[in-house]
Amino acid sequence: MSSQRFCLRWNNHQTNMLSVFDQLLHAETFTDVTLAIEGQYLKAHKSTYTR
Repeated sequence: MSSQRFCLRWNNHQTNMLSVFDQLLHAETFTDVTLAIEGQYLKAHKSTYTR
């Protein structure tokens, strides 16, 4: 059986990822909590990290 190797490239990976995360934030796709202080609000994602 012959083995195959692949090399995948994604140009501008960091730029693309930051753009996607920004879009998800503005669409509130993964926001499930709102932090509030002194009349200002920040939508965020609640971490479900457990040990």
